[in-house]
Amino acid sequence: MAETFPFGPSFLGRPAAHPWEDAHLTLKTLPWAQLAGPMAAAEQALARLDERLRHSPIRMGWIARQHFADAAASLWLAGDLVHTEDLVLRDADLGVGIPTLELNQACAILRTRRRIAAHAPGWSLSAQSLPTAAADILSPLAGDTKSPGSFSGAGRGEGSDGPIADDQKLGSPPSDDPDARAEQELLAAMQLADAAMARSARVLAGSGGEAASRDGTSPQCAAPPLGGAPPLGGAPPRVESQAAAPSRTGARSSGAGRPRRERNPLIYDPDWNEERDFATWRQVIASAESLGGVPPLGGALPLPPTLLAVIALDTWETLQPLQRQPWLGRLLVADLLRQRGKLCALPGLSSGLKAIAWERRRAKDPTTRLIAGLEGIAAMAQAGLKEHERWMTAHEVLKLKLKARRATSHLPDLIDLVMRSPLITTAVVTKTLKISSRSAQALITELGLRELTGRGRYRAWGIL
Repeated sequence: MAETFPFGPSFLGRPAAHPWEDAHLTLKTLPWAQLAGPMAAAEQALARLDERLRHSPIRMGWIARQHFADAAASLWLAGDLVHTEDLVLRDADLGVGIPTLELNQACAILRTRRRIAAHAPGWSLSAQSLPTAAADILSPLAGDTKSPGSFSGAGRGEGSDGPIADDQKLGSPPSDDPDARAEQELLAAMQLADAAMARSARVLAGSGGEAASRDGTSPQCAAPPLGGAPPLGGAPPRVESQAAAPSRTGARSSGAGRPRRERNPLIYDPDWNEERDFATWRQVIASAESLGGVPPLGGALPLPPTLLAVIALDTWETLQPLQRQPWLGRLLVADLLRQRGKLCALPGLSSGLKAIAWERRRAKDPTTRLIAGLEGIAAMAQAGLKEHERWMTAHEVLKLKLKARRATSHLPDLIDLVMRSPLITTAVVTKTLKISSRSAQALITELGLRELTGRGRYRAWGIL
């Protein structure tokens, strides 16, 4: 078994940008004396946060708010600023004015976090190739929740086996409501129509039409539909003919069996091999796991999950497999920590890395970067504990308003709704509690919640 653990592009056989990237570290040569303290602090902080969340009455609300905070922090690491309140309002379609590019990017990160959190731990790491992973995680047609009810997206789901059902979203009416069923059926039909239009666009663009015309098949049969379903004509798709005869535009088959057109060299770097870099990143993780066993302890214990996570994160930041989604690596590493059982929720690594200086996160010394990553994990857990205590205090303050209330009052249900969701509206309260709009407005006023929009109409309240 090889003990060499590579850092940097020298593992790929290409020249390194800096001399330090040619260094190869092994588990035996790692500076355990320097890593032991930060690693123990990170493990202890994660354990405290995990224990607090497992028995917390506001666990779902903490997870929902953590998604927004980490999405904003991810853009902060990239040099862009997005206010959490603006992101919450944009997600609820209550924003004022045209959204900025940074705000749209934050929404994409938010949707990706919800998709990963709604599936079982390790789901994002199960894909063996980059096209399959990117298509499954970033696909807007599968599990995209963009409504006020999606704030409980992580609630159902941390550790669940599938995406969130529409009737389980916070603020959505119950499934026995005919209006809700009609809305869900309309949404499903629109998604099918969007998928059909996307397939038609690919055929008309020439991704599969030329190959289909050469072997005598129709374009509908030549282009494989989304999800593997047969086309409307009933004939099975000719996937093998398309793979054997790619189009002249340089299309190649992706991991999901769908044609992938050649990228524009004016936008994408043609020398940027995402497939190779992503495979290398997975190989680094597999090598670290296979080498597990801490030498000072005689190799009796596996590699600590926090150390494995910072190694995976440092390798991702060095390789940069994706050209357009560099933030995806932090979400994959967070899912790796959740898969190892360190936290019952999806960690917000970006929130913790904000507390670490850029010079340490991008240092030339690999040991400094590993220590900075471990300190970032500890900072994330400590910040999560502080936010949990702050929201628990707000919960206790709101519960003081329940004194001398009737047993049939809707105020306790409204308090639970406020703590589960970062933002509520009169319509959400009306549908969830099944009360009139005037009663919902009176209950919100009685709680004294902070108004987030600053408008006289289409207002929203919440605790962030």
